[in-house]
Amino acid sequence: ICRNNHCDIVCSDLFPCNVSQSASSPTRTTTNSPSLSVTSSPTVTKAAPAANHSDPSATAPTPPLTLSTLKPSNQTLSSTSSLGSYQLRYFINLLIWFSGSYNVTPIKFGFRFNITSSAAGNYTITINEEGQSTTSLQLSDQTKSHEIKQLKPCTEYEHHVTFTVGPDKIKCINSDGHKTKTSEMIDIKVSSRSCKPGYVCYQSDWNIGSSLSTPNNIPAHRCDKKTFCVKPGSNDICSDFTTSFTCGNFSITKSITVGPIPTELPAKINPELPPNCKNLSIDYTCQENRNPAEQKKLSELEPYTDYSCTGLIKNNNVPIKVTTAIKFNIDCELTITNTKNSTTNTSIELRWNTASQKCRNVLSNLKKLSYECSCRPTDSNQKGKTHEETNGGRCKISGLKPYTNYTCDIQPTYNNKKVNKQPEVKLETDPGRPDQITKLNVNVSEHNVIKVTCDRAKNLNGPEERYIIRLRYAGGTDVVASQNGPKCNTEFKDLSYLTKYTVEVFFSFNHHFTDNDKAVIGFLVFLIIITFVALLFVSYKIYILKRRKSHDLSENIGLISTANDEENLLPIEPIVAEVLLETYKRKLADEGRLFLAEFQSIPRIFSRYTVKEAKKPNNSVKNRYVDILPLVTIFIFLLKGYKESKKYIAAQGPKDESVTDFWRMVWEQQSSIIVMVTRCEEGNRTKCAQYWPSPQRETEIFEEFIVKLSSENHCPDYTIRHLSLTNKKEKNSEREVTHIQFMSWPDHGVPEDPHLLLKLRRRVNAFKNFFSGPIVIHCSAGVGRTGTYIGIDAMMECLEAEGRVDIYGYVVRLRRQRCLMVQVESQYILIHQALVEHNQFGESEIALSELHSAVNSLKQKSSDSEPSLLEEEFERLPTFKTWRTFNTGITEENIKKNRSSSVIPYDYNRVLLKIDEGYSHDSDHDENDEEESSDEEDEESTKYINASYIDGYWGPRAFIVAQTPLPDTMADFWLMVYQKKASTIVMLSECSVGDMSDCVYWGNDKKVFGDFEVEVVNTDTSPTFICRTMLIHHRKDSRQVKHFQFLKWVKREVPENPQDFIDMIKNIRSGCKSERGMSIVVHCNNGSSRSGVFCALWNLLDSAEIEKLVDVFQVTKTLRKERQAIEGFTCTTLHHVSYVPTVLISLEAACPVQNGEVKAVQAPAVDSVQIVNETKAAEQPAEAKEDKYTRLIQSNTIVLQVLFKLF
Repeated sequence: ICRNNHCDIVCSDLFPCNVSQSASSPTRTTTNSPSLSVTSSPTVTKAAPAANHSDPSATAPTPPLTLSTLKPSNQTLSSTSSLGSYQLRYFINLLIWFSGSYNVTPIKFGFRFNITSSAAGNYTITINEEGQSTTSLQLSDQTKSHEIKQLKPCTEYEHHVTFTVGPDKIKCINSDGHKTKTSEMIDIKVSSRSCKPGYVCYQSDWNIGSSLSTPNNIPAHRCDKKTFCVKPGSNDICSDFTTSFTCGNFSITKSITVGPIPTELPAKINPELPPNCKNLSIDYTCQENRNPAEQKKLSELEPYTDYSCTGLIKNNNVPIKVTTAIKFNIDCELTITNTKNSTTNTSIELRWNTASQKCRNVLSNLKKLSYECSCRPTDSNQKGKTHEETNGGRCKISGLKPYTNYTCDIQPTYNNKKVNKQPEVKLETDPGRPDQITKLNVNVSEHNVIKVTCDRAKNLNGPEERYIIRLRYAGGTDVVASQNGPKCNTEFKDLSYLTKYTVEVFFSFNHHFTDNDKAVIGFLVFLIIITFVALLFVSYKIYILKRRKSHDLSENIGLISTANDEENLLPIEPIVAEVLLETYKRKLADEGRLFLAEFQSIPRIFSRYTVKEAKKPNNSVKNRYVDILPLVTIFIFLLKGYKESKKYIAAQGPKDESVTDFWRMVWEQQSSIIVMVTRCEEGNRTKCAQYWPSPQRETEIFEEFIVKLSSENHCPDYTIRHLSLTNKKEKNSEREVTHIQFMSWPDHGVPEDPHLLLKLRRRVNAFKNFFSGPIVIHCSAGVGRTGTYIGIDAMMECLEAEGRVDIYGYVVRLRRQRCLMVQVESQYILIHQALVEHNQFGESEIALSELHSAVNSLKQKSSDSEPSLLEEEFERLPTFKTWRTFNTGITEENIKKNRSSSVIPYDYNRVLLKIDEGYSHDSDHDENDEEESSDEEDEESTKYINASYIDGYWGPRAFIVAQTPLPDTMADFWLMVYQKKASTIVMLSECSVGDMSDCVYWGNDKKVFGDFEVEVVNTDTSPTFICRTMLIHHRKDSRQVKHFQFLKWVKREVPENPQDFIDMIKNIRSGCKSERGMSIVVHCNNGSSRSGVFCALWNLLDSAEIEKLVDVFQVTKTLRKERQAIEGFTCTTLHHVSYVPTVLISLEAACPVQNGEVKAVQAPAVDSVQIVNETKAAEQPAEAKEDKYTRLIQSNTIVLQVLFKLF
């Protein structure tokens, strides 16, 4: 029995085991057949007729046997038993008879294998050149002859043929050996062809790669399966190029013409004339191969067309020779980028951009370029739908099936010829209406029981099915009972006797359902028709009414007809500062019932004022909204502030028709500040015309007004532009205007943090001066956001001056001056929130130029028993305890994944990991085609990791703050790094020498974590930190990650030397400037205190660099809202109290001030900040001591972050 090239001989009638043999007889014989081992047994199992053993010359029998007829015996004797030599020869001949033999004959281009065998089975031919890979071919037993070509000539190959039956394999015998040499080739078997521009190419059915040689030993490259090419050098031009073939001893000579083949459009041939081509010039003319009569210039050539061009060689402008024709075809190599696709339930719309590096200058002029869009069902072989689009850019394919996966492609064609196959895109059509429900059966199974069944709809056209079965009294509308579920099989019990019921069955998914009652559909159609007729009648009446009123434009038209506006107002008392927070909480209780009552009591429009000026035909075109118009008594919209009578101008966002009027108003009112509380476009709707110059144009002219852009400074929430306004009608009339655009107001709702509007107010007031005219404030309509900002600014002045505010009364006053000011309730509440924010926390910004004096003021104490201003400020920091849920992190499955039970990520901003998806999706994803696919996924499709997104200075999700991964979560940690495309990891945790497995999540060289292999490719070590370059391998993808490990934060509450920490941050920032959109992963032991210090310092450094100021308080307050215990330092020792002021003072050297401006200084690497412990902790009761000073130290550390940042 033969397996794996080894055969065991078993006893049978053919091979008796008791035949004696001399000691010299071998028990193992090696021949051309596989090795044989002899095993004997006393029991004979019959598998074939007995042979004549007495005649040694007896030949092998020829019964119709296969290997399966040789059965193993039931027992086996020791290997000392022997077998007769004639039986051994007999068995070998039998094996040869079964497996067969073969011979090899050299033929043109390779070998022919002829196999001789009578057995049933398959054959495998293996052939290889010494030192090269092996080629294998599978043959059936019916194929006895096979040719192998495309071999190298004059080359010796080793070959084998293996016979296979089931799991058994036997090598066939070749009497001539297992090595054969291929024959020589002749020159007629090699032909010249054009395969690659600029190359000399030869084609043959031989593998001529190793036989081809050139005078300069230029290596040959394979162009296709049968063609090899060499590239001539510049000295080979204008000469004969000879290629020799070693096997066959012949050569081929080809003349190399002048001029490389053009590969781009417009076509150009700029030959590199060698030294032996003197005073030459060449003029080219071309003919299309299918139309040789038509002559074309190089500039007239088209892509994807076969051309033949000849050059007229001139010597000093005297024609001397016509070059050999150059044949080429220019491939534009079009690249189609799919931009945005949209789907309905029966159609798919594809959108794309076409680019070409080779034809970029003529791409827009290619009139013969068109596109074929096609979509075919992904899971079937059905023919898809095709749509031809001549203009490109977008196409719509209709007639598709709902809720079906389609594979779509965009195939460019030129002159009706397909070119440049493009990648496919997979899309799914939207769900559609399901098919009608069939075979509805209603049976009264008992006296008061109705059973309802129906068949499943043939085509669901949607994701999941749900049946809604309703029971009504016959002729009634009230639903008696209703049931829904995945099956149409239900019973209604306990019904009234002798009562008629109507059964309705719906098949539903999402928002689509099918009703089996056609009468309901008819009623709905009738209702729609009646409603449509009624709408037409109402519209006609409105039109007639408007025409009648338009005849008299001089009459006073009131906006509303309410006669008693003042009677609706409520007697709301002003709020004193001491009870502002309590009043806000009281009004917000019960879902803001008191806020709603106050706001609704204020008339939207006071009726005694009219808008006849705004209604005039020459003015109506300038109104952005027909229902928001300036009142006639204050047409210039000058609004009263807290004390100033004409402090503000509330305006709508200028339209294109009113930009000149807008600048005329700014000029006439001598305004020097414009506050814009909107973007030019929001939600694909134009909110305001751009009435200032762009940085590219710098200057715009609006009739007599010239507006120049002097500078433009961008911050995350606002942009400050300095404009120069000139009136051509007046001499020496140039004025400076500051334009501040606030861009963090969401499309819907109000800013989440009122601190942003307080910050905007500080920027606006910084540009005010005594000679400034009214501040121009506008949004889109000029009432909602505009009124909110004015209300905050005026009430802030009132609060600071009087210690109380009358928000309700001031909004009423605004409404009397301009309709709909503070347009919605949320804006009314926002004014209260901003005042509470300011009253509770005050202003905490510190300009870099005032840092030294500010630090000195903060650390001063009026007496030893009183806290310093620094301590008081941090005592005011809110704790935000349990302000958000963290239910996912404390489930039974996930709680073991947390290092600390007090540091659990909030549900709203925790990092979600996609299950069974190693690839990244944030946008793909494009994220922000998150893609990025979005992280707002079902909990079932994600897995938990103790990590949170933290906002940065420039936008959300700048950081991912995590705990140091546990041994069981290291694979999840790398999955997070890979999916979120993090390029930088910052490690602030310390590792104990005894147990490195608890914190080290990488290996010295390579290490596998789940589906990821992490490889450390480079390590740079400095005294304070280690920078590692790592590669994350996943499937066929690899990504590079920078890993920074800080070494100088060991068993201390703060870094040993602040400068060491700053040096590492600067190093990280220098490599992350080009990767602003990618999150930085930061982790310490439990993902709280140390990570919070890093994130705060990073944000403060950004603020100092861009705005030249820092706000440690607000940075810390924001961090506290985003992750538990990430409030700076969460220590329980007092040395931070002395540590912080010491660092603050040392910043004077890092941020020198000259003439009120911060002077940039590059600190030497040896500079450092010395930390001195100036005081010791005083004895206090245990409870008060831990709570109070923990918060104090957290706060002091936050100021420390500012210091570090500035440093």
